[in-house]
Amino acid sequence: MLNEMAQEPVLEANHHQAAVNCLRDLSRAAHWSDAPVAVSVDEAPTLFRAAIQEDKAAGNQNPFPQETDLIEHVLMLIDRNGGNANIRTPGQEQFYADLAFESVNDQVRVTYSPSNVTVH
Repeated sequence: MLNEMAQEPVLEANHHQAAVNCLRDLSRAAHWSDAPVAVSVDEAPTLFRAAIQEDKAAGNQNPFPQETDLIEHVLMLIDRNGGNANIRTPGQEQFYADLAFESVNDQVRVTYSPSNVTVH
């Protein structure tokens, strides 16, 4: 789709929410390996890149910058494994398990809620 005024590509506005839903699925899989997924694990990196690009283009208008940070972190973890989202280290499994989700206005929201925190 093209923005007729700017004559440049416009990303679909649903990438961010789809990426958050995918994070939810990855987190569920950390607990239950047979949990259903909305987006295949192989498609996750592409979806995350699109969401990050969309969110960064929104700049200060991005309503969920902390979620974008989490999406970016997960993409970095996947990229460390050669782009294979099926490979998971114990640290990655713990990260996915520490994601917390809630429903707000019929949309899934995500935060990072680590279970093992050490305060010095």
